[in-house]
Amino acid sequence: MPKNRLCAYAAIMLLLLAPAALAQDGIIINMEIPACAWGDVHVDRQLSMYLSTVSNVPIIYMDQMDSLPINFDSYETFPDLVERSRVLGGRYLVDIIVDRIDIERRKVTVIPLLMFRYRVFALMTGNLRVIDVKNGRLVKMKKIKYEVKAADQWQLVDDDPDNPVLHIPADKKMLLIKSLDEKAARGLFKEIKQMARGVFFGGN
Repeated sequence: MPKNRLCAYAAIMLLLLAPAALAQDGIIINMEIPACAWGDVHVDRQLSMYLSTVSNVPIIYMDQMDSLPINFDSYETFPDLVERSRVLGGRYLVDIIVDRIDIERRKVTVIPLLMFRYRVFALMTGNLRVIDVKNGRLVKMKKIKYEVKAADQWQLVDDDPDNPVLHIPADKKMLLIKSLDEKAARGLFKEIKQMARGVFFGGN
C-alpha cells in the first residue's frame, strides 16, 4: 500500500476510534482529606480497595490525573466542571470533601451527682457531591458523617473531664482512627454503589 494511502487510512481509523476512546463510562473520584492529629488517615486507600472489586467500569482518580483538583470552593462553573470530567472519560464525578477528623468525648449521666459515663468517639464529617457527567446534572449533594465509639469510661462523683483516668492512650487512638477509616470507606462505597446502581453494578 502506498505511503500516502497508508497515512490516510490510519487517520480515518483514528477518527473512527476516537469516540470509543473518549467514551464516558468511568467513575471519577475526587477526594480531599485534612490532616489528623491522632493518626494517619487512609480512608482514600480503603475506598480504593473496595472500588477495585468493580471490574466492569474504569475508576479514575483525580489526584493521579494531570489536572487541578476539584473542590467545593472552586470558582469553576458547573458546565466547565462537567466538560473537564467528560475529557477525563467520566460518566459520574464523585466529590468527597472531608472537613473534620477528630476524637471527642461525650458525657452521659447514669446516676445524678454520683456516676457519669463518658463515651469517646472518632468522627469524620464532610460533604459528598455526585454529578452525572453524561447528562450534565447534579445527582446528589449531602453531608456525610461517620463515627466509631471506643469502650465506655466511668467516673464517680467528681465529674472531671480532664481526669487522667478518662484519657485514651495514643495507640488506642490510632486504632480508633483506623476503625473510622474502614467504616467511612464502607459507607462511601455504599453511597457510590447506590448512586450507580443499575448502570455499573447490574442493579445489585
